[in-house]
Amino acid sequence: MASISARRGTAATRGSRARRRAFSLIELMSVIAVVSLMLSVSAPALVSIMSGRSVSLGLNAVAGMTAQARQMAMSGGQPVALVISTADAADPGSTQALILLAAVGQDSTGTMQWKPKSVWNRLPRNVLVEAFERPDGSSFFSNNSTTAGAPLTGTLPVQMDTKPVNEYVYIVFYPDGSVSAPTSGPAVTLRQRGRTNATPEFTLVVQSDSGRAKVISN
Repeated sequence: MASISARRGTAATRGSRARRRAFSLIELMSVIAVVSLMLSVSAPALVSIMSGRSVSLGLNAVAGMTAQARQMAMSGGQPVALVISTADAADPGSTQALILLAAVGQDSTGTMQWKPKSVWNRLPRNVLVEAFERPDGSSFFSNNSTTAGAPLTGTLPVQMDTKPVNEYVYIVFYPDGSVSAPTSGPAVTLRQRGRTNATPEFTLVVQSDSGRAKVISN
């Protein structure tokens, strides 16, 4: 009898502990409500942080390719163009990319010929890179540039995703370290795509005489 009573007592104790560990429906709903509130508050901040990181990654890519173009021109003894494809304004899913082209001489008409010296380096989807506009015009050449002596026009001699590229901006680095551009101190701006505030987050300026780049945080 004693052992039966002991077993009953033990079972009762386990049942009591199980009841204490269980959540009531009201407690469970309260926890869900608190978690939902925390997610609704933190999600926008998380998205903002990730978007800001994407812009920083885009800046690193542009700065890295700029330094590479300068070094390649000086060590190879030939002009090198830093080319940035233009985003399709009608397609929010389009991305931009960078590539380096080296000048390989002129054809029979005197037009400079170019060949790729790198692969396309794609930028994050939510990053927009734009040529800096000065009062007298864009600081970068474009595919349809009317600037006298523009070294590269028309469709690029290399495709991206098996498609021709005929919308782009660029500058050219020369072996002496100088840079060819429509205006002095050519620059590009970087910002998050789709933001209501159009103020760029970074501006990358290339020194015309040395080809070195300087980053300005806005």
